[in-house]
Amino acid sequence: HPEGGRLLYSRSYLGFGLVDFQRKMFQHLENLRRLDSNPCFYRDSHYHVPIGIAGHKIETVGTGNFEECYSEAMYVLTNGEEAPVMDDQGSAVVSKAKPEKCIYPRNSCGIHGMFQPAPAKHRKFVAFAYFYDYIVEILEMPTTDLTLDEIHARGEEICSLSHDEAMDRFRHYHNTKRIDTLCADISYIYALLAHGLNLNADDDVVDDVGTCHRSINTSEPLQIEFVQRINGNMLGWA
Repeated sequence: HPEGGRLLYSRSYLGFGLVDFQRKMFQHLENLRRLDSNPCFYRDSHYHVPIGIAGHKIETVGTGNFEECYSEAMYVLTNGEEAPVMDDQGSAVVSKAKPEKCIYPRNSCGIHGMFQPAPAKHRKFVAFAYFYDYIVEILEMPTTDLTLDEIHARGEEICSLSHDEAMDRFRHYHNTKRIDTLCADISYIYALLAHGLNLNADDDVVDDVGTCHRSINTSEPLQIEFVQRINGNMLGWA
């Protein structure tokens, strides 16, 4: 900052958490009549997932494909498919938000077409909460010196597993429900870090209706630190 202070950028991303991604992804696959070939779940696995504002459950069958699941994640991040979002009382409400036009300069387009400045090079990016839970506690990847390319490679590995293989591979982790949805969650985490939060800034492409698209570049060397605490203080969000 010119005056020696700190320049802070912040905005709400309500409706773009892991649970909301799953609901929107299920809704999108149902709209496409593709719940019988769900790339975000392990191959040949069967699940009953909540659909619609009432949350009624419908069966989905996994095919386990990271790149296709990543495409679903990018669809949700770019288009914000209308789907239930949970309010503070746990009730389902429908988000009517439409994608914003990407009218900003190159490399400044993030979630839902909203402005998202790319981080300055050689600066530390800190990720916490569920980012730490998944990357460090479940995947047992390092907290530092980790690249987006490595997360992408691990996502491909995870989504290629069967459900039984995944449960055996990650038996050290206590929450089996998170292992059930690990392919979907890691695909979304990668898409969110790389493109939603603009950590893998590349050429932005804006279509004729103003929707922001981004080409894939998994070789970006940006280093990310995954932590629970800074200077002994537990990190949280509001």
